[in-house]
Amino acid sequence: MPTLAPSCAQVILRLAASVNDPSPYLQQLYSSITSKVDKDSRVAVACVAKLIEAITQASENPDIGLSSYDLFKPGQLSSQLYAIMSSACLGDALKVATQYSMLLSDGAPLTCIEHDDSLTLQFLRMESLNVSRQYIDCCMSTMLAMTHWLLPWEPPVPVAATFSYARPNDCTLLESLFGENLGFSSRLNTITFSASDTVKVLATANPELKMYHLTHLNAEVSKRQCRITPIVRNIVFVGLNAGCIVSLDKTARELNFSSRTLQGRLEEESTCFKDIVDQCRRDIACQLLSTTAEPVVVISEKLSFRGTSSFHKACVRWFGCSPGHYRNAVSAH
Repeated sequence: MPTLAPSCAQVILRLAASVNDPSPYLQQLYSSITSKVDKDSRVAVACVAKLIEAITQASENPDIGLSSYDLFKPGQLSSQLYAIMSSACLGDALKVATQYSMLLSDGAPLTCIEHDDSLTLQFLRMESLNVSRQYIDCCMSTMLAMTHWLLPWEPPVPVAATFSYARPNDCTLLESLFGENLGFSSRLNTITFSASDTVKVLATANPELKMYHLTHLNAEVSKRQCRITPIVRNIVFVGLNAGCIVSLDKTARELNFSSRTLQGRLEEESTCFKDIVDQCRRDIACQLLSTTAEPVVVISEKLSFRGTSSFHKACVRWFGCSPGHYRNAVSAH
């Protein structure tokens, strides 16, 4: 079950506190999540999503999720804060934020895609979590607020942003935050910044401090302060989605573990690396077959199958039919 860190759930609680005359249902959700946050426990995304829906209904404001931009506080970044702010430039800070995004949300990993003239943040899996537009707005406006906090004198305006939900009737507030180049009903939720913005030096840059705080972050990941399975799943998902080859050894090195230690941690949580890779392959295959026209051979290569026949057999095992039949069945609905 995907979860959020208490610091992230706190933002939604602050949104809920702004509602006048909340319903008993909203109050119940608020109390339930507050009790978890007070215990410094992670909160299920499904519970937070329900609270956001209740807030939207009570406020009658479809843009309520964008209010997270004004509510942003650096403390939301938790243990990532100092490693992010001590990065050399905005681009480096965003890379740290994506690399350790699983500490804040283990249900929608972030990834950076660099181009010659831009850098794109991809909010993976969010479109498949069955959450509302307002939940997506919360996540994306919070990330934008972070970039503006890092560069307060020259807040970057995205050169493009895409959203998995349908185009709203009124995009005024969205455009005021994300710029005018917006796309809707997209396969992914993304924010793209120009290279001229991502190379801007941060006033808080300090390479020595960054190394120190990255060591602290890696230690936090390696300790048993959080389940390792969601972290590994996010790393594998991001890697496969980028078309990279994933392996137990490579993932272990990224987490500063030995392969044996990582496998042991996964076994303690009743899973293994092979099963995680299979689940991530299934999720990405489902997404690509359902929402894109990418040829089966391309999807097979992206997911590191030995050939289309191996991918075909996997689809039969996952979906009970061939990839072509699955795509046709989804299109028919």
